[in-house]
Amino acid sequence: MSLLSDGEYVYLYIKVSSNSGAGMYLDHFLFSVDGEDAAFRITYPNGDSLTKSNTPGIYPVVVRHTGSALSHSVVEGASAVYTRKPDGLNDEIEVKVPFSAMKMQNNNIDLDNIQTVEFFAPSMMYRKIACSGISTSPIFGIMSCAAVTGGAFVWRKRRNRSKAK
Repeated sequence: MSLLSDGEYVYLYIKVSSNSGAGMYLDHFLFSVDGEDAAFRITYPNGDSLTKSNTPGIYPVVVRHTGSALSHSVVEGASAVYTRKPDGLNDEIEVKVPFSAMKMQNNNIDLDNIQTVEFFAPSMMYRKIACSGISTSPIFGIMSCAAVTGGAFVWRKRRNRSKAK
């Protein structure tokens, strides 16, 4: 499993173990943002659970709200792709959920000061996984500015040397 965040979305990747009986049980899972929970579920577009089909393939699936007044509604801006492998071994899912959808469920989530995001699916795991930190976008911008400034400084210094000769 891996969990990443860019400040606007949470990205989740799960690859189920090859143990028999392991499966993609995502009828109820939680994202916890700085201790404040928001619950979701993943279904096929018709609303069926991922455990209903055994046919191998790659399927676009739907992220839905659950456990709130928004229950069963599709999460706007979310996306997910489910890869069902032969015999259900090593199934995979990739999920993208906007923080704004979590805020819709739980008004205590502060989108301006996100420190830690955790994921927990009670039917698949016994401990939460987490990611923390800040978005790397500002760091990229700062580093780009520093590189341009440094490059301009070196160019100017070389130009001044050639004029002095």
